[in-house]
Amino acid sequence: MQLLEVRDRNDRATSDNIISWEKEKETNEQEMLFKLNKLFKTQFPTENIRRVVLAAFDTMVAEVSQGKGGPTRAALEAEGNLAVWKKSEVVRVDWANAQQLWVRRLFAMWDLLGRGNNTVGALDCDDLSELIRVVGAWLEKGGGFGGYEDINKALRTGIGAIAPGTPKDWKARVDARDNLQWGKDVRMRENPRDKDPKKKAPDGTSFHHNIEAHVARYWVRPKEGKESGMQMFRANQNDLCKKIDLLFGLLTGATLSGTTTDTVFVLETFGQQIGVGKQLHPGYYLFPAATIAASLHHTLLEVALSLTLDGAIESYCVGFYTTLAPKGGFPPELKEAQDILRKAEVDPRNRHLVLWYDGKDEGKPVGCILFDKKHEIDSYKRLVEAKGLLTHVKTLPQVPSKTDAAHFIQLMAPKLLAYLPQEFQARRVA
Repeated sequence: MQLLEVRDRNDRATSDNIISWEKEKETNEQEMLFKLNKLFKTQFPTENIRRVVLAAFDTMVAEVSQGKGGPTRAALEAEGNLAVWKKSEVVRVDWANAQQLWVRRLFAMWDLLGRGNNTVGALDCDDLSELIRVVGAWLEKGGGFGGYEDINKALRTGIGAIAPGTPKDWKARVDARDNLQWGKDVRMRENPRDKDPKKKAPDGTSFHHNIEAHVARYWVRPKEGKESGMQMFRANQNDLCKKIDLLFGLLTGATLSGTTTDTVFVLETFGQQIGVGKQLHPGYYLFPAATIAASLHHTLLEVALSLTLDGAIESYCVGFYTTLAPKGGFPPELKEAQDILRKAEVDPRNRHLVLWYDGKDEGKPVGCILFDKKHEIDSYKRLVEAKGLLTHVKTLPQVPSKTDAAHFIQLMAPKLLAYLPQEFQARRVA
């Protein structure tokens, strides 16, 4: 264990050291996501995801053809700014002269999906990820011939899930449970509808952000000059994810990812239809990490917490990347994923940290504990376990002090206290 603490304003060396540890940890994590993205862009993973999306578009087209296209229209218009629609413009189909843009896009994309990867300018996993976003919106708006209208985030997370069709007040009760993890008191961010770069958030930051330079090398940039979610807005105030970011030295993202839970739902709903006698392997639950997080629409933490809430993975532990492996492991075409996760986990840049701050200046940590011994790291894993964090991190203030960090360690991983120096022990009960 190493303890670093800035003693005064002139102690630049200690401050720079802590920040360098943070940046190296974040770079290692983004490099891992970049490698996962490349893996999902290989032939067989892309083909399997294409089949999932095509199955959904088959149903969307069937609804429209039967005069029941309301949910499809609503979804395509709501998601009309995605980069993937650019590819639909080169497809010539019978519906090309339709007056409604959403109709042209639907049938052109359906045609492109049906051709598979032999088409010039075929869809890659990033394109398919955007289309899954459209499918998720369609389902939430009552698509699928209304067969999924009772599905919502709370039921998908499994947190106190209430079966549809039980008591008449089930929806209100589900909404109440939904708010435990998705409500405004734990999920806070800048207004994504505010496009004025001169407009400032309550904390003084711009609504448009640069992607941090140290991770930009491994950032899978959106196509057609579109912005990533983290360029448009970031978590702020008492957001649950932001508190975790500050405590453990992670990038601040766009808060807990509803897009991830939508993706999981689409994979489960249409993954049963990718071929005769074939269904999608559980290893594809890692798809949101390889796309949504790799492109920095959300951070890995935000995606991993959502996968934990969905039950797709057991419970993510921050920095322990092998805990991202889905419960069913990986199929042969994704077997390299396990090695990518393992190498990132044991990389020297992947330091296991606890940070604290002086006052409200969240940009400069003034103290840091590095747990670097095996027995310490084993106990640290309990401190960063997702289900525990989701339950208890709300007890932290907006910016954690040294005392706050000590109390949180005592709450989450009391065994770690034995490894801390006496000075920190005293602060624990301050």
